[in-house]
Amino acid sequence: MKKLSFFLLSFTAPFYLAQQAGDVVNIEQKLDLTPQGVINFIAVNLGEQNTPDFTNYLNGFNVGLKGYKITYYTKNENNVLVKATGLLMYPNVNYKLSTVVSDHGTTDSRQNVPSNLKGALSAGFVVELSYVLNGYILMAPDYVGMGSGDGVHPYVDYATEAGATIDFVTAANKVLGQLGIKRYNEYFLAGYSQGAHAAMSTLKRLSISNPDNLKFRYAYMGDGPYDFSGVTLNKGVLEKDIYPFTSFLANVLHTCNNTGYRTYNNNISEVISAEYLDKYNYHVVQDNGGLLWGPVIWRSLFTPNFVSDVTSNPNNKLRQCLKPKDVYDWYNKTPMTLGHSTVDLAIPPENTSKTINVQRGYYSWWDLDKYKLDSFYWGPLGHVGGIVPFVLASNAKFNTLRSGGLFNQWAVITSKQTGNSDQIIESRENNPLYSSQIKPDLGHMQLLEITDFNQEKTVAKSVTENNLASLKDGIYLLKVQENNENKLIPYIKNTPQQIAENEIIQSENNGILKLKIHPDELSAVHIFDEKRNLIKTVSQSQYIENNGISIQDLENQNYTFEIATQFYNLQFNKMIIGHSSENKTDIFAHGRQIIARSAGDIKNISIYSISGALVVRQDVNLSQFESKSLEPGVYLVQLTLADGKTINKKIKL
Repeated sequence: MKKLSFFLLSFTAPFYLAQQAGDVVNIEQKLDLTPQGVINFIAVNLGEQNTPDFTNYLNGFNVGLKGYKITYYTKNENNVLVKATGLLMYPNVNYKLSTVVSDHGTTDSRQNVPSNLKGALSAGFVVELSYVLNGYILMAPDYVGMGSGDGVHPYVDYATEAGATIDFVTAANKVLGQLGIKRYNEYFLAGYSQGAHAAMSTLKRLSISNPDNLKFRYAYMGDGPYDFSGVTLNKGVLEKDIYPFTSFLANVLHTCNNTGYRTYNNNISEVISAEYLDKYNYHVVQDNGGLLWGPVIWRSLFTPNFVSDVTSNPNNKLRQCLKPKDVYDWYNKTPMTLGHSTVDLAIPPENTSKTINVQRGYYSWWDLDKYKLDSFYWGPLGHVGGIVPFVLASNAKFNTLRSGGLFNQWAVITSKQTGNSDQIIESRENNPLYSSQIKPDLGHMQLLEITDFNQEKTVAKSVTENNLASLKDGIYLLKVQENNENKLIPYIKNTPQQIAENEIIQSENNGILKLKIHPDELSAVHIFDEKRNLIKTVSQSQYIENNGISIQDLENQNYTFEIATQFYNLQFNKMIIGHSSENKTDIFAHGRQIIARSAGDIKNISIYSISGALVVRQDVNLSQFESKSLEPGVYLVQLTLADGKTINKKIKL
């Protein structure tokens, strides 16, 4: 591919004065694909584990791609400035984009990295590719000592993972400025396996020092070894006989030997068994890579003396080396989800549960911001099998949060308008993926098929109704129809965590519940009766208008309140006592429907557009009415009860 030497005029001038981390060395174009070229690229660059349904999902994005390999400066494990490489890639579109910074997992070769458009073994290039197809600018560092960068890779090293990631963002931003790419000032962070460790390292480093004020709107990580010296070593290795990727251990050991934690006195043969010494020297010391050369019985890789010392001596050099690699114990203020397979022999899922518990522990018991640190578990898929659910889940979460909208539709609209295009036009309460997790609502989209990615073999099932409530918690791919167009949407089903009433209610006065959540973060409140029937939904605008949740029209019984926010959903139970049931009538919006309920029968209902046009007129003679899906807008509803009383209300969809 061609070198973009004309860019270097602006980048290299400062080098004569002083080179520093984040400076660009050179740029090489790696991709310039048409939409058909992208389909051809997908056909030969996905891993073996990717199912036809997942491939169809990736092929459904009709977009071209451009990609650049960037060589830049960062610091190695000895705090010396070195050259490193990474990939900058983005969809070829003419509207503003958000950015995903993606840290890759362990690879089987220093060449199988993002800047070479490759990944490890069966994983392929799927993680990085998915973010660009979903409409993001991708920044993917290769790490120190990977790709065509200087030196040997320091494996799972907190300082260099964080430094390489942050410095690459700096370098990539300089290149994007030269390319003139339209952008939102909005970053998301992703990483799987070693990439999850690198992403957490990045967040930890930024919490200590962040001179450029780099902030991530959300982070999504999967199957990461956050507690390396504890859970990963003890539960993952020492307490078992079998470890599926002993090459990981060999690379960690080699890094320790090179970074001040030498595990032998005179020769590495004191640590590595004679049976595997030649393989260790070839694959690790000589940097020829490979993930499958080691024994599955981990003790066979090492000498008996070393095994005895590492299992019984808390001051063993390897144990000492792993402590600085731990990245779970610190005050994390970045909203995030840690996903994990329920069964992972390489990286035990207790890494995730321990990290969430420890990091939430930095918050006061009454501080609901702790729920912005979330965990999620897909099925018993193992370490490699969890990659596709992670890809779907991270894209689903980022898409619901980005300024451009779920499908970047607002980015497209604002690109065609004058004025302040930074304004987020989308109302989050109308976003189907911000709807209830107890009783999900797809709004005006028609559900056609659901593919389950929470088991070893994915299963696609056709459906006949818009009902996601019966799904078990997990990761799914939904095939939906909207405006006669079929779409595939990744979906996360996650039952809201149950909390105590006093943990979330700030006050209750005159039939108004006020929550401890800031209204700007609230999407909606869904209220269910004892039979889990949806009674009403309070939108963000209604909550602000009433300064809380009005419960004056609720019958005397126990209710479930589901609190939907931008980052998480919670639920709590509350008993309503002392309200009369006579003449209680409510008219409210739910998705794209208008719903009316009354203690007595509703005789008839009329719905008018804001311009006065009659939209619906219907005899009801029941206690409940639900309209069909309506277009967004403001409607005037006139309802006549069986006793002749007339009620008028304005409703916004």
